[in-house]
Amino acid sequence: MSLDQRVLEVLNERTSSHQVNNRSKLPLVVIALLSVSLISSLALSKINPQVLLFAGASPDPRDVRVTDITASTFTVSWRTEEKTTGYLKYGLNPDNLTFTGEENNQNLQTNQHEIRLNSLQPNTQYYYHIVSNGKEYLGWEGNLFYPIKTVGKS
Repeated sequence: MSLDQRVLEVLNERTSSHQVNNRSKLPLVVIALLSVSLISSLALSKINPQVLLFAGASPDPRDVRVTDITASTFTVSWRTEEKTTGYLKYGLNPDNLTFTGEENNQNLQTNQHEIRLNSLQPNTQYYYHIVSNGKEYLGWEGNLFYPIKTVGKS
């Protein structure tokens, strides 16, 4: 018998047999049993209860895409749940990202971000990080950002 079924059974027994001396305690019992049921379900499903109970809009990059790769340009786009400002740090060495790429309107907070990097060298590998709301991200959802190689001269 599942915990949810047991909760319903106990509630039915209590309300039908008139053994509840103080009906004002019944809502507290229901809340306690439902809380135990929720926590047990979370534990069994391996979901982090903190994430479930305190989830909200996040500035973390999601759905990162690199498109329009040419000999001298590429575009990085991503979305955030929270409206944020963002920019890219990029360079030829992953430990020394010396350049920045900014959105068209640097002061606009948005959920959809897109940055086109121009004047790049052909046939060259570039590394990048996303900066969202001042925090630098090396990857998204557990994945590191892959280096991007521009195409050779056309």
